Amino acid sequence: MENIRQWLLAKKLSLNTTQTEFQTIGSDNNFANLGYSPEIRRGDTFIKRVCSAKSLGVYIDGRLTWSDIKVAQNSFKYLHFDSS
Repeated sequence: MENIRQWLLAKKLSLNTTQTEFQTIGSDNNFANLGYSPEIRRGDTFIKRVCSAKSLGVYIDGRLTWSDIKVAQNSFKYLHFDSS
């Protein structure tokens, strides 16, 4: 977090902790070996951990299984599926 804080200061940016989320990505084996649930704090504020996140209209889960692909309606027209 210190590296992120320094980068934000250098770029004269701020971090809105009420809108910031983080996601852990890995295999079932990696999560089992982790043994704890990671927490990220900025000062006294905890950053919210999410199980899936939306990126460019596609929801991605923490295991990258793509078994439950959800596409936002507005972004569907931009996706191209190759049927070959």
